[in-house]
Amino acid sequence: MRLQILATFCCFFTFSQAVFGQSPFDNYQPMQSVGDLPADFHKTLKAKVEKAMEASTPNQFANKRTAEEFYYQNQYYVDALITSGDVMYGDVVTNYLQKVLDHVLSLYGETNKNIRVYTVRSAVFNAAATQDGILLVNLGLMAQVENEAQLAFILAHEIIHSEENHVLESFKLNKRVKQEKRKRYNEADQLIAMSTYSKSVEFEADLEAFKRVFGKSEYDYREALRVMDVMLYSYLPFDEIPFPNTFFNNGVMSLDPSYFPQSVNPITAIEDFNDSLATHPNLRARKDALSKEIEKLKKKPSQALFLLDEAAFDHAQITAQFELCRIFLNNRQYDDAIYNAFLLLQEFPNNEYLKQIIGASLYAMTIYKNIEYTEFLPKVQDVEGEKMAVVAFLDVIPAFELNILAARYNYELFKSFPENKEAKELAQLSLEELINFHEVSPDYFTRSFPEIIEEEEIKETELAPESEDYLVGRSKKVSALKEQTSKKAESTSYALVDLFVDDTAFTEAFDSEMAAFQKKKSGSNYVSLKTKRTPKKRTRFIPYKEKIKIFEKREEYMQKEQPPIEKVVVLAPNATYHTNTRFRINYDTYENYAIYDSDFKKTAQEQETARKLLIKSLDLSGLEYDYMDIKGDMTNEQFNDFVTLQAWIHEFFAHPLEDNRVMENAFIDDFVERYGTPYVLLNAQSIYELPKNYFWKPFGTIIGGALLPSLSPIIGKSIFRKSLFGTQIVVLNVRDGKIRTIRTFERSGATEIARTNILYGQFLELKQSADSNTYKANNDQNTTDHD
Repeated sequence: MRLQILATFCCFFTFSQAVFGQSPFDNYQPMQSVGDLPADFHKTLKAKVEKAMEASTPNQFANKRTAEEFYYQNQYYVDALITSGDVMYGDVVTNYLQKVLDHVLSLYGETNKNIRVYTVRSAVFNAAATQDGILLVNLGLMAQVENEAQLAFILAHEIIHSEENHVLESFKLNKRVKQEKRKRYNEADQLIAMSTYSKSVEFEADLEAFKRVFGKSEYDYREALRVMDVMLYSYLPFDEIPFPNTFFNNGVMSLDPSYFPQSVNPITAIEDFNDSLATHPNLRARKDALSKEIEKLKKKPSQALFLLDEAAFDHAQITAQFELCRIFLNNRQYDDAIYNAFLLLQEFPNNEYLKQIIGASLYAMTIYKNIEYTEFLPKVQDVEGEKMAVVAFLDVIPAFELNILAARYNYELFKSFPENKEAKELAQLSLEELINFHEVSPDYFTRSFPEIIEEEEIKETELAPESEDYLVGRSKKVSALKEQTSKKAESTSYALVDLFVDDTAFTEAFDSEMAAFQKKKSGSNYVSLKTKRTPKKRTRFIPYKEKIKIFEKREEYMQKEQPPIEKVVVLAPNATYHTNTRFRINYDTYENYAIYDSDFKKTAQEQETARKLLIKSLDLSGLEYDYMDIKGDMTNEQFNDFVTLQAWIHEFFAHPLEDNRVMENAFIDDFVERYGTPYVLLNAQSIYELPKNYFWKPFGTIIGGALLPSLSPIIGKSIFRKSLFGTQIVVLNVRDGKIRTIRTFERSGATEIARTNILYGQFLELKQSADSNTYKANNDQNTTDHD
């Protein structure tokens, strides 16, 4: 680890306000949905299935049961995506996509479906189509396509998928292959059969999109091929610009250039990969097939890349690129967040939002570097292109130095944007982490420049910058640090010297934080942060159950009396079903859906019941609440709150430490003020059946079959199986980012009355804790209660 005192300020990454032309992105605010909630969002799964079955044509299915099975499965996954909060409507990107889609449909001609499009908050380059005409376009795709013509071809491709019922045909094939698996297929043959069909529909969608739409449009039809090159490189960022090793150089702090690689790994996108077991054909095969179709077109290509509105395309694309920064931050992809923001800073060099993204990423990485847990970062050797420089930097920079960099960066960010509450919090937290985790002594950082030789003795050749503008004041002093200070220049103690010399506000903030730390350290119960935090060796995203385990092991949270819960914001419950499985708290409560043993109809029924019982139990308990459910009566403002809250919860459970800051905090103050509470309640309900005795189970079926053959499964089930109900309540304090309480129940009996009583009891205890400010132990032997 080496810190160097800069000879000049020529590499100073300044936060000073410069004069740039006004742009709609100068004061960028995260994308939000606009207008009334579309029917695709608020209609129940059951209602969607019934409508789809009414619209289906005769002879599409062998029987009604198969039709129900398909439509419930098809609608379920779209519904799950929508209720996750990742699908947007009425925003600037969706509106532009709909405009292009309308133009494509005018070229396509008659369609028997209501084709519409929504934007998905995902960084992956992808688009999809549903059986009933919904097109879903990821922000990652919008961020990378090069022009309107390419986007139009992709939308035409997805229209063909929907119009030609490719989703339905894939379902039928999958069902048939599974049914015939024992007769004709082994596992490999089954996969090949399904992937072969998947590739065939991709070829069909390409060719039909070209023939029916693209070939007869005024677009440059060569863009149909060029967009496949965009797809080929879509795993890379939207641009490739070298990341300078001086990017973070700041004031007198200069990072060691060796933290950055001298060269980056080459880009090795493979166009002609082996696609024998892939669901999509390789791009070389697709381009070859499309090229043959293009050759049939006896028409000179036009030069038109845009037929509608190029400015609208640019605005939608830049919006998508800005949104990727936020998505990367939520997903702990800090390398992507920093590099993506760096790319955008080339066009928007003083953008507050982008600099805040970088500051938040640096702070978050500091927490993980301090506990030596960076497994979520990609391996440097696996990263291609210019982004590799950022990954390498985050991988090798020492934790202490990164902490100093985060503290400097975020303080200067706040200094440049003093009205930004988020920047203020980042500055305070970064400084607190630096002092508390590394336990620096009060006099560790040098607060004045070292003595230097007289200016007249300094040789001109040692003053690096030629311009006289740099040879004044402090710059001249810094440039005059010669050999007598070279050893100190290796030390981190000089990293903040210029702030101590010139910035009284920083000095006061530092001293205040230091005094608070010294007071804590002198206390008899002091435990260092290093001791409190144990490195957690886990995968990229931390399972929800691990977060719960961490909480349950912390007795101080169990026993400590806490403020009463007067009111909660309740999210619609998640419902799961486990056959022959004990109830466990290992499913993701923050996800708003779960599969009911692949019985999608049963899942839909259980979810509706769970919602009904939750509301009924809350009303009976008298606990004050606001209920958030897309399937309910939700306003546009509530939907946007729901989307941001879901992102907050997702990131909260992704962090391994309970006290790690969640980056969606910017909206929390407004959220708490609007709803009058910082508490958010999550509820999971699960019904499952457990055999009373596996040995006697087959005899129940045999006996039942002998008596009433048609009812043998029911008799065996009723005699030798028992129904159980499990539920879990988690209350989060979104203001301080902590789990407030967890209550997990498991009982025999799954009737609606029994379930309501259990839920009512849980909510009543929360209400009583608000009335008495104490928690009452539940002594029921059949109940496990973690509070």
